[in-house]
Amino acid sequence: MLKISNFSVKIKSEDKILAKNIDLEINPGKVNLLIGPNGAGKSTLAKSLMSDPELEISPDSKIILDKQNITDLKPNKKASSGLFVSFQNPVEVPGVKILDFLHSSYNSVRGAKDRIDIWDILDLIEQYSQEIGLPDGIADRNVNEGFSGGEKKKFELLQILLLKPKYAVLDEIDSGADVDTIKTIYSTVTELAKSSNTGFLIISHTPKILDTLPVDAVYLMENGEIKKSGDIKFAKEIFNKGFGNS
Repeated sequence: MLKISNFSVKIKSEDKILAKNIDLEINPGKVNLLIGPNGAGKSTLAKSLMSDPELEISPDSKIILDKQNITDLKPNKKASSGLFVSFQNPVEVPGVKILDFLHSSYNSVRGAKDRIDIWDILDLIEQYSQEIGLPDGIADRNVNEGFSGGEKKKFELLQILLLKPKYAVLDEIDSGADVDTIKTIYSTVTELAKSSNTGFLIISHTPKILDTLPVDAVYLMENGEIKKSGDIKFAKEIFNKGFGNS
């Protein structure tokens, strides 16, 4: 289980708290949905889980991953523990080839016992890229450089397929993507939850996610706090009525 408890976050340079007293539990193989209006603190929560340097979490905040306290670990150690966070706007990294990036990431996360050589990682990249519809030769391109919105989202999926984290937090992975890409995203998440027992927390503004993705629990975040939680029926009511009437 990934347990986020009493979690409060502020910007280091300011005194304003952006997320406060958040309590969430993500179980293996379950898909959780986090919804709420713009500015509610959803992206701040995602970034802070992976130790964003511009954010400061309160001393009482805890992130427990399968009974291990990873709250104060550096991002690479959190990744090695089994946490993956996909950000809303993945950055371009000019000059860094995808093959080198993923080879380094894989060996760093998996550790000395499961290290593989660059040819093996290339085979996996080609296999998974074909499955999710990334173009041939993707491994030779630079990280996200010149990528379309859909390609950036699929590249996040590629990383999850390679690294196979225990828990993945996906911040608007369905935004800026066309219909076919969204179908690929949802089907991949569904398959990973079943086959790899990956637990997901998905941040989304897209009501159609409820028609395609099996969602186990829904959390409503407003003004930096989790206000309510429920099931798919609860989420549909929120999307139909609007956040202001929740």
